[in-house]
Amino acid sequence: MFLLTKVHLDNRVIVGSRSYIEYGQSENVIFITVHNYGINNIWYPCDAVTNWEQKDGNLPDLSVKAILQNPLILEEILIGTELSAWCTTNFSDASPTWTQAYNDMSNVSILDLDLRDDNLVFVATRGCDIFSGQFTPDSLSID
Repeated sequence: MFLLTKVHLDNRVIVGSRSYIEYGQSENVIFITVHNYGINNIWYPCDAVTNWEQKDGNLPDLSVKAILQNPLILEEILIGTELSAWCTTNFSDASPTWTQAYNDMSNVSILDLDLRDDNLVFVATRGCDIFSGQFTPDSLSID
């Protein structure tokens, strides 16, 4: 039997629409993104899905559409936004540092990120193309 339960976000109110829910290395690791402007767009549980913290850090006011964690380096997170891909290598910090990671994609809107078993990442854009890259144990890279 499949049961759904509501994920409570403390006393914080998220204004806007959830755009993506991604599970990490365990059932207590969940990434939630929101795709509205003027709000916090990246949420992460800091203790077993009871207390949540926002992880926007220095990210500009962007609509976040998708999120993936590098399974080889858990501190590396890739997000898809209205303004291409962004990544961080210090996700557990109180205020992660995000940098644009778009390579040949230019400033396209990313709608989805998918991870294959061999750590190949597929990036679906709005009307431009599908791109791929691979998570490695060395660094985050997208080709």
